[in-house]
Amino acid sequence: MTGKIPPHAARLHLLDRSGWSTVADRVIHGLCHDLSGRASALAGLTYLLTSRGGERDAVEALVSQELEELEGAIRLFRLLPDDPAEAELLAPGEELEGVIGLVRTQRGLEDIEIRLGSLAQTPAIRWDRTLFLRSLALLLTRSAEVACLAGSRTVAVRGYGKEEGLCLDIEVPGRQEGGGGRGMELARPALPEEMEAGLGRVLAEEGITLTGGMDPEAGGAFQLFFPPPFSS
Repeated sequence: MTGKIPPHAARLHLLDRSGWSTVADRVIHGLCHDLSGRASALAGLTYLLTSRGGERDAVEALVSQELEELEGAIRLFRLLPDDPAEAELLAPGEELEGVIGLVRTQRGLEDIEIRLGSLAQTPAIRWDRTLFLRSLALLLTRSAEVACLAGSRTVAVRGYGKEEGLCLDIEVPGRQEGGGGRGMELARPALPEEMEAGLGRVLAEEGITLTGGMDPEAGGAFQLFFPPPFSS
């Protein structure tokens, strides 16, 4: 006889069905490709450092740059596993920087510009960090796909306080003049159509409201409202 599935596990399962598994697979594929390139570059630079007549200062600067990029890739890898913990206070601006990295690592979305407005003065939120990262990665991936298909190549994210809580707006312009066609570069088909419904369910169970939607022709917007961190 099996017991009832804990809420955290049930919500992760629903996020998987809503497209997180696809996103995670795309991210792993992109990061593996990136790490392979970095390893080759470091091997070449190491050879130059040990060869006679090499310009050591210039090569050492390139090695430092590659190591910095390598550390960035490792940080993104660390966002992928579930790290179950109690709900905690999160600074949305800091967390979204990592989410943007997860989105732009996916093949076909590397050149999408995700403009993150200043969130320094916006309220903190209180939520499970894994659920936050995966939920926002789904929303921003959907938005980036729409931007890609519409040829706009831009996603705007804006945060502001409302009723002592936090609103996040994610906006994509509609199809641009001469746009389109970039969707053929996506490594996999678009996220499942039920993504928004499944994700909306997860958010609603946490007291978070999701409104809006995206369309490849008309663009669109999502709006998330997080209640005050210590509301009942």
